[in-house]
Amino acid sequence: MMGRRASERLRQERETFDQLKAHDSLWFKLRLTTGLVAIVALLVVLFVAARVVLAPSQYSETTITLAAVAILADIAGLAGTVFLLVLRDGSGHLRPTVGISGK
Repeated sequence: MMGRRASERLRQERETFDQLKAHDSLWFKLRLTTGLVAIVALLVVLFVAARVVLAPSQYSETTITLAAVAILADIAGLAGTVFLLVLRDGSGHLRPTVGISGK
């Protein structure tokens, strides 16, 4: 039978784990929302820049060049966003906090 001290320690460690779990869940939602907003913003920039590049008669040469650079930066930003959100290992933060021995 566990003593009062061991029981209290286990309760505190469970609370700590639950707090870490809730914190991790909130950070996941924030990362997901940020990623979705970034992708939408990148797609809007890509659309506007593509319109400028595909209809060059309406715009100056400088504007067309800036639009082409924006498309390249947009692609690089999208690749970076995908890397940070999908390929980076964000798991492994939650671990058991209890060190229960067989005693």
